[in-house]
Amino acid sequence: MQKDLQMTQKTSPKQVTAASACFLVSVWIVAIASIPSASSYREQLDAGKAPKDIVTLTNSLSIITLIASIGALFMTSRWLFELYDAQVAAKPGSIRLSRRWIIWSWIVPVVSLWFPKLIIDDMLKDKEKSGHVATEQKEKSPLNETRTWWSCFVLYSLMSNLKTVWVLLPTAGEVPIHPEIELASACILTASYTVWVRIVNRLG
Repeated sequence: MQKDLQMTQKTSPKQVTAASACFLVSVWIVAIASIPSASSYREQLDAGKAPKDIVTLTNSLSIITLIASIGALFMTSRWLFELYDAQVAAKPGSIRLSRRWIIWSWIVPVVSLWFPKLIIDDMLKDKEKSGHVATEQKEKSPLNETRTWWSCFVLYSLMSNLKTVWVLLPTAGEVPIHPEIELASACILTASYTVWVRIVNRLG
């Protein structure tokens, strides 16, 4: 019975990709909402409203993205903890970073730019050596996929941080909401997500 309970608690790749998809959808919702929000911001600004008092649809919907990102982080970290424990138990030292970095690597500044990729790379290398990757998947280099996935994700994150700075520290008389940047970042995250799904399915 205990074994059955553990099996039911195991995080599946579908749960991970579903949580990531929810985050992606929330980003697209905010990106699309930024189009009318930019016009609304300009109208309120021209009406003499102080920037700190201006409320737009984008501001209101941003909470959805925050909640979805936390959910995706939780599900991904839980899944990676399980993979980490299984791999290290079978092959100690096969992952360069310690277990605590599974979650902290996404949060701590600077190292968050490459630590998550290091963990995924080590897990994929072990899968390749163990022969657990399907023949058709081996035709594509998993490390090339992680480079594409991570490059897109880091670019999205940098753009997201830049957008936050614009909103928190707006230039006088300027609209800090840029629909073209919002839509571009959503497209970049979509590219990252597409590759991420393949990586998750590789690791199982």
